[in-house]
Amino acid sequence: KQAVTAGRRVTKCAFDGQDVVFGSDYMFTDNSRFMMIEFKYEESDLAAERGKHRRKLMCLLLDDDDVKRNLSVKCHYVCWSVKKSTRKAFLNPYYYQICNKKTFGDESGLEQAEPSIEAMVEADRLIKDFLGQSAGYTFFAFKTYCEWLMSLETASGAIEILLVNPDEDQLESLEFYSLVDLKAWHETQQFKPKRLGFGI
Repeated sequence: KQAVTAGRRVTKCAFDGQDVVFGSDYMFTDNSRFMMIEFKYEESDLAAERGKHRRKLMCLLLDDDDVKRNLSVKCHYVCWSVKKSTRKAFLNPYYYQICNKKTFGDESGLEQAEPSIEAMVEADRLIKDFLGQSAGYTFFAFKTYCEWLMSLETASGAIEILLVNPDEDQLESLEFYSLVDLKAWHETQQFKPKRLGFGI
């Protein structure tokens, strides 16, 4: 809704079977900024990340690589909800929330003992920051990060996404040879914000 109000088009694409590779469920883009988000229902569900293939390896490598870590905290988030009077969604960079000994254990070798909450925000705040170009990352930086994640899984460069076709009102699976091809496809789309099935 915020994107429509601002006259912007934000596309949400589900990683079709590649969520294990990217450590996230969805990619969001306005074709200028890009980010990916892993969704959990409640904070207690975050611990499930320790059981995912190569998540600890990713975290260990991020501990030792300032450049990749900077990419990660700008474009890779995890989201969960908290029930108070109403249920609110909170987000934190994946590295700050997941890559720690609380998640993976004291013997994991990770630098952080606990999640760092300094960058944690409510969903509305992150959306505003994303639309204001202060959250997410440029395509080149996002592409660099995604290619690094794929290299950890010895995955091909192909990207498979699921999205809602607003003209047909149904899910479609699309495959692109690379993020460059996905971005080029997105630039050709002429869907209006009010018709989008995948707008924020």
